[in-house]
Amino acid sequence: MEDNRYSRQLLIPEIRNGMSNVQNVTVAIVGCGGLGSLNILYLVALGVKKLILIDGDKVDTTNLNR
Repeated sequence: MEDNRYSRQLLIPEIRNGMSNVQNVTVAIVGCGGLGSLNILYLVALGVKKLILIDGDKVDTTNLNR
């Protein structure tokens, strides 16, 4: 890992190995609605470097509260 964001977690060997695996994957999320948006946040917090977001919906004023 190139930054200190996960420095405490990386002290545990099992997590260090998993984090290097997570960093090298590409994840595609289909649908950025209620469940998709939560997954996006969790994957970014986990350290996934490349996300592909696929959503065919158009932004509407009724969607702005979510």
